[in-house]
Amino acid sequence: MKKRILIVIIPVLTLFSLISVAQTELKDCDSVVFSVAEVGPKLQVSFEKMEHLLNKKLDLENIEISNDDEVTIQVLINCNGIDERYTVLRGKDRLLTNRIIEILKEESKWTPAYQLDQPVNYLFQWKFRIDDSSLHFLNKNDN
Repeated sequence: MKKRILIVIIPVLTLFSLISVAQTELKDCDSVVFSVAEVGPKLQVSFEKMEHLLNKKLDLENIEISNDDEVTIQVLINCNGIDERYTVLRGKDRLLTNRIIEILKEESKWTPAYQLDQPVNYLFQWKFRIDDSSLHFLNKNDN
């Protein structure tokens, strides 16, 4: 009987220890937000892959859009590299910009920005142009 109890207790204790380690890794972010930092946040995939993914998931050929439409979406990358608070700064089609935000939330993973060797909150702007039924990043070199 004692063997059965130990078998149940050990996995439960292991699970609780993993949860507590995961929770302690997240830092409390300061309320200061940077728009320029010594090291900006880094997207963990290339802009080219993200552009391809957005074009594939958006299926722009079946959406009526005006050519040369520019879209700017601002996002806060917190000191833990988590993207939050997406805001549309420029974009005519609300349904399209909302869909772009959904995809960005699902697919983008970040490392945080750093200032004085400390991770910081950072405002990042996604900028792209839509023409010929495809989306093109305008700020590929920002990463």
